[in-house]
Amino acid sequence: MNAPKFAIVVGHTAEAPGAHAIAPLNMYEYEYNKGLADLLSAALMDLSILSKTFLRDNVGILGAYREVNEYEPIGVVELHFNAANGQAWGTETLFVPKDQQSGHLAHIMQSYICGAFNRRGLQDRGWQVVTSDDRGHINLIQAKCPSILTEPFFGDNAIDATLGYTQKNELALSMAQAISIFIKQVQTKN
Repeated sequence: MNAPKFAIVVGHTAEAPGAHAIAPLNMYEYEYNKGLADLLSAALMDLSILSKTFLRDNVGILGAYREVNEYEPIGVVELHFNAANGQAWGTETLFVPKDQQSGHLAHIMQSYICGAFNRRGLQDRGWQVVTSDDRGHINLIQAKCPSILTEPFFGDNAIDATLGYTQKNELALSMAQAISIFIKQVQTKN
């Protein structure tokens, strides 16, 4: 049996890098998530899951997801982090209910990220259905496989920015575990 493949999309681009996190993280989403993608890819390899990272630079959202679809993965995660007013915090995972498996992947991922960050109560913002009026919708409808968008923390919140900085490796490992469980469940059903 061939090793399963999973796709990782880094949100934003070098020219439009997304939200900026405060200290100690002190970087944009794009830079942070390129590093997170590398850690996640290595963690997946340790679990015998092949992965490929896709950037939106010079190809945009549609071009990146065209490349994802050509790769034919079992699923895809797009990496982001949130920002609001410095007062919001927490973890959420977004999906479009285009198929039953996207919601299932979102649920598993949300649970594992919250576990890595020791999130409880209001810090677990849940797995969120994205509608056509919401940001991220265009991203989430492009893949021909289950797809989710992660928002593990708020970069403009001091506590969350510290979590993103100190727990980056744990975040990658928890995401890899969630993907592994998802893949095992999909393979069991097939």
